[in-house]
Amino acid sequence: QVPGWARWVLEHDPSGRVLHIVRHPGGFLSSWRRRYVGERDEARVLAENRHRLALVAQASPAFAAKMGDVDALDLDHSELWFWRYAVETIDEAGARATGRYHRVAFEALAREPVAHARAIFAWLGLAWTPAIERAVEAMSRESLGIVARAAGDLSAHQRAAIARVLEGSALHGWWSEPEASGAEPSQRGEAR
Repeated sequence: QVPGWARWVLEHDPSGRVLHIVRHPGGFLSSWRRRYVGERDEARVLAENRHRLALVAQASPAFAAKMGDVDALDLDHSELWFWRYAVETIDEAGARATGRYHRVAFEALAREPVAHARAIFAWLGLAWTPAIERAVEAMSRESLGIVARAAGDLSAHQRAAIARVLEGSALHGWWSEPEASGAEPSQRGEAR
């Protein structure tokens, strides 16, 4: 989640590569709520999120202007703003690291796991074998179900939060329907 390591690799290690699997914010939020927040005190998570975003605001006044008052953000908005910051930071560093950054939308990977895995293997210069193909197929059988479940988990408030956080971002165009976590990624979200 923390974008600094990926940015550092892309900016300082000429042999380093970053594979960036980006989940739609709705799928991300649904999973985060279920797996992380569900086991913790929401007030504490919100306080930690606001603190983290205050650090982001100090590091990036331009991003701070997009977020507005960090202390006014609710839990979903606070996590989605950090999601946007992390994804954009990594993607911007990747845009400057020709050939060393590959982005794929999780939803596209779930829909066509073999095609995307082949492309990733080729990008890494790794051999593709029938055994690897079978393993990819076996590992990815449940991925489409994960995408579909996430789409149904979102409340109207969460959909509005996603729309607000994506407003004005290039990320907005990575999925054809930003409010639905099961949306088809556009070509821009497929790979880079």
